[in-house]
Formats: sequence, structure tokens, C-alpha cells
Amino acid sequence: MSGISASLPRLPRWQTQALVCAGFFLLAFVVYGWSLGNTFVMWDDNLLITGNPDVRGFSLHRIWRAFSTFDPELYVPLTILSYQLDYTLGGLHPFIFHFTNLILHTFNGLFVAWLLYLLSSRPRLALFAGLLFLVHPLNTEAVVWASARKDLLSTFFFLLSIIGYVYHSDSGNKRMYGLSVAAFLLALLSKVSIVLGPVLLFFIDWYRGRRIDRRMILEKMPYFALSAVFGIIAIFGKTQVVAATTTFQKILMAFKSTMFYLEKWIAPVELAPLYPYDKPIAATPDFLIPMAAVSILIIIIVASLKWTRAIAFCAAFFALMVIPSFTNFAKGGESYVASDRYAYVPSIGLFLLLILVAGEVSRRIADSLDDRRIRGAGTALGIVMVCGFSLLAYKQSLVWRGTDTMFEHTLRHYPDAIAAKINLGVTYRIGGQYEKAMEILDLAIRQRPHSRAYTAKAAIYMLENDYDKAIEMCNLARQTDPKDPDPLYGLGLAYQKKDDPEKAKAMFLETLTMAPDHGGAMNNHASILFAEGKLDEAEAYYRKAITVMPHVADPYYNVAIIREQREDFAEAAKLLEKVTEIEGDKPQVLQRLASAYAQINDTNATERTLKRLLAVDPGNSFARQMLDAMKWSGLSQ
Repeated sequence: MSGISASLPRLPRWQTQALVCAGFFLLAFVVYGWSLGNTFVMWDDNLLITGNPDVRGFSLHRIWRAFSTFDPELYVPLTILSYQLDYTLGGLHPFIFHFTNLILHTFNGLFVAWLLYLLSSRPRLALFAGLLFLVHPLNTEAVVWASARKDLLSTFFFLLSIIGYVYHSDSGNKRMYGLSVAAFLLALLSKVSIVLGPVLLFFIDWYRGRRIDRRMILEKMPYFALSAVFGIIAIFGKTQVVAATTTFQKILMAFKSTMFYLEKWIAPVELAPLYPYDKPIAATPDFLIPMAAVSILIIIIVASLKWTRAIAFCAAFFALMVIPSFTNFAKGGESYVASDRYAYVPSIGLFLLLILVAGEVSRRIADSLDDRRIRGAGTALGIVMVCGFSLLAYKQSLVWRGTDTMFEHTLRHYPDAIAAKINLGVTYRIGGQYEKAMEILDLAIRQRPHSRAYTAKAAIYMLENDYDKAIEMCNLARQTDPKDPDPLYGLGLAYQKKDDPEKAKAMFLETLTMAPDHGGAMNNHASILFAEGKLDEAEAYYRKAITVMPHVADPYYNVAIIREQREDFAEAAKLLEKVTEIEGDKPQVLQRLASAYAQINDTNATERTLKRLLAVDPGNSFARQMLDAMKWSGLSQ
């Protein structure tokens, strides 16, 4: 298990390569094929895909948006472009998004096998590791969750970057070096989590016995420069998450998360979409025991350097790739031990260690037993492992059939997961199952009074037109968490429905005092001002709402109405076009848009809009009469 030489093994014949690729794709579709029928889930999919107009096909504006905005926390422009491609091919049908994920994951499995072959010179064991990576249940979340595209795409380019670098370091091929740097850039554009990749390159050189000199250091500089730039960009999106916990808490959770990933990699059972931790993050046995265990592992790894570099290299691979995820365990006031997708790249180091250990064990046993018997036993064990993991991965993929199945599964394994209860209650409410929603939300409140649970109940009472109960729930939410702006916003909505605009305005303004970027409060406060005839003030608030929630159609539509009243029809038309971009073609909007174009004498745009209106509402008399009038006046063909 000593560090390998810098001479790379040759790839097998192209016929063998083609057979291996076909086998990987066949196994991937057997295991994950049923998950292609999964729906989108209201767990980021609604933010990144279904509710995000920036993914609805290619245009210069959408491409610019992809490169100029966060998602909302991460800078992932290449991931957004991949969604735009999916939408162009299949619209918002979830199949095409899941299909692309599966293709990317299959290629990643092949690249893992390729990379581990280069690093171990053991073709059969590298192939086995690639297959295990392909079907390991811990990787299922990254495959079947449409929003995990960023992890798959980043890994795709990162593995290509490492493979290219290894070939360059072996032969000095400048083309390979250029391709490696370019692939690393594309990986960062997909997701910044591989930001410590340049450090891993040093470990690869060290593991392969390459001499450290000025040339070796200089060739890493482009990688480090890219990492520095994207690391700075990432900080802007993660400011709130990073500030949510202390450094000591981050260290404690880092040890716990590390042991969690190691345990789940060895025994991938009781996997779930989220692993909440509702206790205080402090120096308790929950954290001190994992800290002690990881410390012992570190001592063993350091001691192993007397005999081999392999164990330390594999550990460094795992650690460097998992460290960036340690800032992500606190979100929205909740704490999470881990997420399966964060182990996607780090696990490659563990797979390398597995095959190196297996190779060393088989070599030593071969000295006393028949080599063919060892190979046969090893092959049989490998088949059993691949089949067992495949079955577990298949079952785990179906957990993501829908939002309800996802959170119901989480509660089966982690019944005290209060975040899962609240999210499941919201899911039931959206699905119109108000009674079930109330039951699960009451369970969450009995476990621990929680602001989000009360506001979720308030939303149900609002739908049932029981505004007094909604106000009661919002007030309970305020008592539970005085720093949460959503109960104030809920009160504003309830008072607005009760036709009490003064109290509603007061609540919306108080919401904005606590959360200046609360787009909903801006939009609803503007609507009250609009109803009072204060058009200038209303437009100012609507335009502020547009800046903080550019994917919501309401403020665009309302500003368009104000612009119409000001006889600024050109601006109204631009705003109404934005509404159709966000919500699609709706008769009411298209009718108003056609009128705006007619007012500015844009005949072509008027006719085009009227035809769009007839496409969605064939019997629309307004469109037919206006087209007839244009035809008789000679303005239309």
C-alpha cells in the first residue's frame, strides 16, 4: 500500500471500454429507472426549477441572470444553464431533469473507476469501486433529487479535472493541463464545494512520489487563483448561514458529521433526506464521543505514514472534500447533522482506500492460497455487495417520489424531527389536506412550540376564512420567536382580509423594519397604498418588491396597471411581458398587453399578442374583434 510510482497504467482496448460503459449505464437504469417517474419536491425544487423563470429556456436575459445571481445561497451559473437546457428539451416535466441527473451520475461512476485505476493500477478493483459508487445508497439523494444537479455537475467536471491533471503530471502534456484547468473552472461554476481541489492536487503528487519543486508549485497557481475568486463569491451567498453558529459549534458538528458519513458509508441504512439535530450544540457526549473517535482515527493515520502514504492520502481526499460542507448544518433556525449529498465526492477517497486494502489483503493471501480461488471468492463478494447496495439504493430512490413521501420517510426513522413535521404539514396544506396538516402541526407544537408551526396553522385558517384564528396563531408565533418576521407578515395578511387596512399596513411596515428585504410585505403594503389612490408610493413599494423577488409576477403586473394609468404604455408593455415570462400566457394579462401595444401603435406586437391570446383562449371575443378590426383597417394580414 505504499505510494505508487508516477508511471500510469494503460487503459484497456476500446471494445472493453465500450462494454464497461454499457454495463454501467445498464446497471444505473435498472437501479434508478423507476425514480425517473418521481415528481419535483418542495425542498428547493420549487425555488430552483418550478418557480424559477430563469430556467425556462435560453435567452440572453436568462443567461445573464444565471451568471449574475445566487440560487439564493450558492453561485451555480452552469447548473442553471443545465436546467435551461432541460427545459428547452422537455419543458417543466420532471422526467427530463431526473434523466439528466441519472446520465451525469453514471458518467461520474465511470470517471471514479477511471481515476481510481490511475491511482491504484488495479483495473478490476477500480471497476468494482466505480460500480459501488454508482449504486451506493448514500449517493441516491444526489441522483434522484433534481436540485442536487449542482453536486453531480460539479463532480463531473472535477473528476475530469483531476484525471487530466494526473495525465499531465505523468507526461507533461500541456493540452491535458489546459483541459484540467478549464474543467476545474466549470466545476466551480457548477458548485463551489470543490474549492479545496488545488490542495488535493498537492496530495496526489505527494502520493505518487512526485518531487516537490518550483515547477510543481507554479502549475497549481491557476487552480488556487480560481478557488480564491469563487471562494470570495461564495462568502457573499453564505453570510447568514456562516454567522448562524459559533466557531466552536462548527468544530463540534464537524466531528459529528464526519463520523456520521463514515458510519453511513459502511452501513447505509436509515438514510433520510434530512437529519435534524434539535438539542443544543455544546460539549456533550453527543459531540465529544465523535470527537474522540475522529481523533483516534487521525492518530492511526499519522502512525501509518511509517509504512505507507496510501491511508493518509485517502483520508486527505475525504477530509478536503467534506470540509466545505461544515458551514451548512444550521439553516432557518434548525440544525442538521449531515446531508447525504455532501458525502458524494468525499466518498471517492474511501472507495480508493477500500480497493487498496482489498488489493493488499488479496496479495498477502495469495502467497499461501491458489490465486484463482481468491479471485473467485473476491468476485462473488463484490457481486453480493453491488447487488445489496443496488437494492437499498432502489428503495431509497422511491423515498423521493414526492414531498409527502420524503418527509413521511424522515419521520419514520427520526420521529422527533420537528422540521420534517412542519414541512410535512405545509405539504399537506398545499395539497388541500387541511385536517392532516393540522394534526401533524399540532404534534410539532406539542413536541416544542415553534414559530413556523404556528404560522403554518395560521395559513390554513386563512384558507378557511377564519381570520381571527389566524391572528391568534400569528400572535402565538410572535411569542415563540419575537425575531421571526413571518408572524408579523401573517398578521398583516389577516387584517387585510378582515378589511382593516390601517392595522394591515402597520404589520407590513413592522415586518419590513425587522426584515427590510421581505418582498411579500412590500407587495402587500403597496396594494393597500394602491387601493387608497397613493399611486406614487404604491409604485415605489412594488418596484422594491421586484428587486427582492424578481421571480414573482404580482408586483410587475401591478406596476403595469399604474403605468397604464399614467399613460406610459411602453413601460406597461415591458412589465406585462415579464409577467408572461414568469407565469406563462394568461388571457387577462395578454388582453392587457395587446391593449398596451395598440396604444403605442406597435401593430406587429399587437397582432402577435392577440394570436397568443387566442392560442390559450380560442373563444376570446376581445381578441377576435380586435383582429377583425385590424384586418379591415389594413393593419393585419
